[in-house]
Amino acid sequence: MVGERIGQRGFDRLRDARSHYAWTEKPVSEEILREVYEITIAGPTSMNTCPARFVFATSAEGKDRLAKSLKAKNIDRMRAAPVTAIIAHDLEFWRELPFSFPHEDRRPHFEGKPDHV
Repeated sequence: MVGERIGQRGFDRLRDARSHYAWTEKPVSEEILREVYEITIAGPTSMNTCPARFVFATSAEGKDRLAKSLKAKNIDRMRAAPVTAIIAHDLEFWRELPFSFPHEDRRPHFEGKPDHV
């Protein structure tokens, strides 16, 4: 599945996507979540960086922790979903540049410059 083009129909579905409030009870496998993650991080980036951080809440315990940060009206919706993806931006991603971009030290481009992050 990885590497296949989704075609115009797939792009149209993504463009027209909206929030959903009802879910099937079918669980989402860890294999599918890994595949979604791998596809997401495979896009072209500057200096091999990916400031996005991903967490998938699938367990009752994980959803309990997440529920503490949600509006009350969204808690039942979140609990009903087989998985909830939390996607955040790591403002300190540039500190790892020596690992992801070892060719030269580009950390000075970001250090002390919050507008560059």
